[in-house]
Amino acid sequence: MSVGRPRGARNRLSRSFLEELTKDFEANGAAAIQICRIETPQEYLRIIASTMPKLFEHETGLAELDDETLERMKRMLLAGRSDEVLELRPQPVPIRAINDGRSN
Repeated sequence: MSVGRPRGARNRLSRSFLEELTKDFEANGAAAIQICRIETPQEYLRIIASTMPKLFEHETGLAELDDETLERMKRMLLAGRSDEVLELRPQPVPIRAINDGRSN
């Protein structure tokens, strides 16, 4: 004789709960968010912050520049020169969010 939950009961319960939550959110989510924002703005901001990744990686593209170009840039900055123009071809700067394991 088996004691405890029937096999798969937790998964069915979780799936059923998430389905009902999804239906409720689709029907009432926008209004609930607006009420939260107006009545408890601190909670609204806490919720927003909890959905954000904890860490962002930012690449500047400086690693792609050769030593000569970096040295020229350094000399220009130290000399306070803004009249010399460096011909650089900027690449798009990727910003990658690193999720901390929470589902968003």
